[in-house]
Amino acid sequence: MSKTGASISQQKAAPVDMKFEIVVIPVSDVDRAKEFYAKLGWRLDADHAAPGGDFRVIQFTPPGSGCSVIFGKNVTAAAPGSAQGLYLIVSDIEAARRELLESGVEVSEVFHNEGVYAGTDEPYLFGRVRVSGPDPAHGRLLVVGASFDPIEVTPLQLISGTKSIMGWWSGTPTDSEDTLRFAELSGVRPMVETYPLEKAAEGYARMMSGNAQFRVVLTM
Repeated sequence: MSKTGASISQQKAAPVDMKFEIVVIPVSDVDRAKEFYAKLGWRLDADHAAPGGDFRVIQFTPPGSGCSVIFGKNVTAAAPGSAQGLYLIVSDIEAARRELLESGVEVSEVFHNEGVYAGTDEPYLFGRVRVSGPDPAHGRLLVVGASFDPIEVTPLQLISGTKSIMGWWSGTPTDSEDTLRFAELSGVRPMVETYPLEKAAEGYARMMSGNAQFRVVLTM
């Protein structure tokens, strides 16, 4: 084999994209299931029945989702009701619950977990003890500092407590107010270099050199 041929054979093929798109839901009453998902406001993508009535498949997609659900007749050998442990992720759980109730869908109260896996409640992903109300620790991480270092976070950390991460050049006025209030209460002080106004040119040169400690601030 030539040197060129060897180098080509050693090249790694690019990984093939793999997208999770379909969840099969076993149901006992196809028409009733179709009515239920339509009531949720999900998009009906397909309702196909084979001649003779021995096969039927229906597909619905939740708003904004890249994954759909399908069900029907002779679609799966799984028992109706056996699809459990599926999670529909929403940005606002209380608003989503209100929409479900307004659509006539029965849904439980909002609850969260305390990371206890030995309780008496029905087991689910985050434990066996269900505490009423949304998780008080849920929140949003607003990233305003530019860095090439990766942020290490797992999907489970985001899902648990409905946390989110977003980036912003400087944050909204409300974010700034909340940050100042937090800094005052906790004693946090900024890491900056200060220059008097008459040395503004020197401060500017320091900033442009890239050697300033985070920010250059002019004082009056």
